[in-house]
Order: sequence, then structure tokens, then C-alpha cells
Amino acid sequence: MKITVMGTAGETTVPAIFSQRYGHQRALELGHKDIRSRSALMVDSHLKIDFPADTFHQVVTQGLELNHLKYVFITRSSYPNFAADEMAYVLPFIGERKSGEHLRIFGNLESIQKAKQVLGVSNVVSFHEIQPFQVLNLGPYVIHPLKASNNGDLNPFNYVIRKGRNSVLYATDTGLYDERNLRYLKSGSILDAVVVGCIQGAKPSTDTHRMGFPELKRFKEKTEEMGITSLRTRWIMTQVSPSDGFLHEEWSSLVAPFGFEVAYDGLQIVLNER
Repeated sequence: MKITVMGTAGETTVPAIFSQRYGHQRALELGHKDIRSRSALMVDSHLKIDFPADTFHQVVTQGLELNHLKYVFITRSSYPNFAADEMAYVLPFIGERKSGEHLRIFGNLESIQKAKQVLGVSNVVSFHEIQPFQVLNLGPYVIHPLKASNNGDLNPFNYVIRKGRNSVLYATDTGLYDERNLRYLKSGSILDAVVVGCIQGAKPSTDTHRMGFPELKRFKEKTEEMGITSLRTRWIMTQVSPSDGFLHEEWSSLVAPFGFEVAYDGLQIVLNER
């Protein structure tokens, strides 16, 4: 299973347009791994999590291919996660695909209502409202939606994606998990990778719906204690905040001793069969 971390910013790109803050200005000067578009994930070339307005930029700059995309899973209906208007422009081209396969969009009530309103009735796209802890079998993939700790939609989602014996948890825009999420994760096999958002930066979070790095460490320790993850699990930090003035190299030096890697736009992870 190949995972591409397409975007690694939160609601705001890095650098943010018009921002004069130190971290954003340094990111603009350094470029490369410090230029961050809004968060999204690709699994192989068939499954995508979130569809931000930065998707075109991500595809072009990372040399990705969307012609084989079959499934889109939305975490939240908010614009940084789901730019439905952008997707509307690509629908005519989906109908031209030689495979003839349509695109299937999965999400919560708010996301699906938004998709239907913007995209309308079409023979090239279908809409699927899903619920937390519902198990979906799609080709070689098994997808488990978790209820993120977030104060946005009724059911903001994180996702576990399994393919064969490999698995990855994509946990963005969330605070620490409640016991139900942890018990559900414990009922499955050990995770091979966790891609987790650090939108609050290096300091303890003042928002129970977002994590900073202290919360990420607690999350990692808790899942290891419960047997959800192991020493072999790769921990990838995304939604990287420049609010502390830390950029990619500084973040990497800070988090590596605790077993974390810092994602950048276009990072690819290959999970091999155990």
C-alpha cells in the first residue's frame, strides 16, 4: 500500500497569503518542504481523503495521477477539507475515463448534502452518507470511519484504511480520542502507520478539538500501552504549524527523539506486507 501525504497544512496554507508572521515569512524564504498546502491523503491511486482547493497544485507539483481515482472520503464539510466547487469542474472529465468507472464520494451528512447541492445529479458520481464505526469494503480496501474530536460537523471523521495486512490511521483536525475510539482501534490489528495532525504547534493545546505536540506524545503513548500501535508503527506528523517559528528542520529535530517523522507535501510512504 502506497500512501502519499498530498498536503500538510491546516485550514491555512504555509506561508499564509498576506501573513507577516515570522514562521510564514521564513517558510516563504526557504521553500521546498516548508511550503505546505491544505491537508489531504492519497492511498495508491484509487482512494483519496479530502478534496481541498489545493488539489490541482498538489497533483501538478507532485506528479500524481487521478485518472484511476475511485473513492473520495471527506473528513469534514468545511471548505479547507472539501472544496466541492472545485470538484464540480472535473466531473465532465471523469465521464471521459476509458475505464468507465464513476467516482464515489463518502462522507457525513453535511458533506454529502454539500456535494449533492453543488454537483447535482450525474451518472459519473455517486454519494454515500456514512456513520462512525461503519465498516466499508471497497475492492481491496476496508475503511473504518472514526468520530474525530472536533466541534464542526455532527460527525467529523478520521479514517482507518486497511489493505491486506497493512493499515494506516489518518487522524487530522481532532483532539485526543475518547474511550470508544480507542476501544474500536484496539479491536483491530496493530496499525502500521499513523498520520496525525499537529495543528496547535509545540505548546500544549488550549483547544480540546485540536492537538499540539504534547497531545501527540500522549496519543502515541496511549495507543502503545493499549497495543493499538507498536514500536514498528510509523508516526507521521501532518498539519504542521509554523506558529512557534519552527519549520521542517526544527520540527524534525524536536520530534525525532519521540519517534515522530515530519511530513511534507508529497511525502510517500510504502507499507509492505508483514
